[in-house]
Amino acid sequence: MRTNGPCMAIWQRHPKLRLSAFVGLLLLVMATLPARGAGGDAGLASAKGLFMRYQALERSFDPALADLYADDAVIRVKRVYVNGVVRYLNVPAELYKPALRQSAATAREQGDFNEYSGVRYRRDGERVRIDAERYSVWQHYRSPWSLWVAPDAKGRWLIREEHLEQHLSVPAHGEVPKKP
Repeated sequence: MRTNGPCMAIWQRHPKLRLSAFVGLLLLVMATLPARGAGGDAGLASAKGLFMRYQALERSFDPALADLYADDAVIRVKRVYVNGVVRYLNVPAELYKPALRQSAATAREQGDFNEYSGVRYRRDGERVRIDAERYSVWQHYRSPWSLWVAPDAKGRWLIREEHLEQHLSVPAHGEVPKKP
């Protein structure tokens, strides 16, 4: 390696130039690193832990599943009826949480739970989005499913939003069934 050229002479005589080059290189390296908001990997780990708890409570038909939802959570439901009608519902947590608690015993009797596959986690601002394919064991269908989870003011990770799709084996009320 050549150590005595005009560039090397300038480099050796100007320490500020060396410092500027070092800072520039450091900034370039930092710019290429993945962004880590508040929580970074800890936030993803917390989201994964919450989803593991969600699955365990759902599978054991535990009414405490409702406690994983924030009081201001919104559940967005896409209902697909057997006659092809599609309807959308937004269910506030104040209605959804009591319904979850009340339906736990019936779900246990029917073996009504879900299995999740293709689970993906990604940062969405301060929240973490969890996407998966949901399989309804009792009703035998697959559908897309998403959760947005985030910490509350005390740092407890809760479900802030859920998007799910239901496939219903009945026609939509007031709709004429489609002929096969």
